[in-house]
Amino acid sequence: MKIELCQNDFEAPDVFEQKFPTAKKEYKCCECGQTINPGEKYESAFGVWSGEARRFKRCPICVKTIDFIYGGVCPYQGLDEMLWNDLALETIDDLPGIPQDIIPRIEKYLYKNNEEEE
Repeated sequence: MKIELCQNDFEAPDVFEQKFPTAKKEYKCCECGQTINPGEKYESAFGVWSGEARRFKRCPICVKTIDFIYGGVCPYQGLDEMLWNDLALETIDDLPGIPQDIIPRIEKYLYKNNEEEE
């Protein structure tokens, strides 16, 4: 599943650098808040948006979720809102080929789980 994002959906940075290093110490994921442990590969991004420099780190599961759902494109600190909006009418059956390890990350946003809460 790939949901296409329009380039106008979010502000492009004036400066941007993205790397996928191996953690040498613990970090916190900017999306889910989980710990990125030493030895794990993670996404490290630096950018300047409207004159403000910001740095972000994403854990492997959030990176994999973004790759599967959005083809690798998602504004930083925006994954939960986007999943809420984009998966509200979906079920696991609507997501063929979903990597099993990202199911726990997205299942709370899926239709059947939202329907039960109402």
